[in-house]
Amino acid sequence: MGARSTIERWLERIEASLSVGVTLGTAVVAVLGLAAFLLAIVHRGLLGGTLDATAIGHLLDVGLVVFIALELFKIGIAHLRNRSIVPTVMEAALIAVVRKIVVMELDAETFPRVLPLSLLLLSVGATWFLVHRSHASVGPTSNRE
Repeated sequence: MGARSTIERWLERIEASLSVGVTLGTAVVAVLGLAAFLLAIVHRGLLGGTLDATAIGHLLDVGLVVFIALELFKIGIAHLRNRSIVPTVMEAALIAVVRKIVVMELDAETFPRVLPLSLLLLSVGATWFLVHRSHASVGPTSNRE
């Protein structure tokens, strides 16, 4: 029995260390992505680069990827604090689906994917709404889901 508890403690330490590492790694990715996003805006907008529809689409794509990285960072923080991560996971999923729709170029080949992505967006949005509403009525939880 004593060996099992020692092994469990070691596994918990390893999990906590990995969680911290992943959270810090996500923070680094978010900061680097934000820097790349700001540099792209400066280069395209202020230094005379072209700002056509393709460039705007690229900037939106990079901005949404940074936003997703920030949501993943929030998931890591919530996990480290033993809080529920379900609402934040749903927010990240919602942003990811919106990103996919925003950056999609509509043509004859990609148009058939619009309906499934729209249904996915509706489903994830409805799920996020229900999760958000249930968590708001119950209050923050201290256990993981």
